[in-house]
Amino acid sequence: MPSEKSVGIILFSVKGAKPEFLILHYRAGHWSLPKGHAEKGEGERQTALRELKEETGISGGQIEFAEGFREGITYSFKKGDATVHKTAVFFLGRLKNPSDAANVKLSSEHQGFEWLPLRQAEKRLTYQTDREVVGKAADAIEGATFS
Repeated sequence: MPSEKSVGIILFSVKGAKPEFLILHYRAGHWSLPKGHAEKGEGERQTALRELKEETGISGGQIEFAEGFREGITYSFKKGDATVHKTAVFFLGRLKNPSDAANVKLSSEHQGFEWLPLRQAEKRLTYQTDREVVGKAADAIEGATFS
C-alpha cells in the first residue's frame, strides 16, 4: 500500500481569553488544517512553516511554537485504484499578534477559512482525526511554553 506524509500547524489566535483555531475550507469541499508534503531536504518544522505561508500567507515570524507539541494522525484514502496510507504530523502554533488573524491570504487550494473556538472548530472540521488532534492542541495550550 502506498504511503504519504504531510506536516502542518494547528494555528490559534487568542481572542479575548479564548483560543480560536484556524481551519481551511479546501476546494475539494472539506474543512481541515494547514498542512502539506515535505520538499527534499526539509525538516518537519520547515515544511509546516512553508505550507502555512503558502496556504495562508502567514509567515514563521508571525507565530511561535508550543514547545514539545508534536502530534501525529494516520488515515487512509483512495487515490485512483490505490488505497493510500497517510501520516500527518502537527505542531501547535500561536499568532504573536492577534490582529494578524485578519490578514489570511488563501492559496488557490482553498475557498475559505474561519477562526473558531474549539467546540465550533470541532463541529466544522470534516474529519474525526482532525477533531481529535485539535482537541489535544487545545488541552496543551494551558501550561504550554511558546517560543
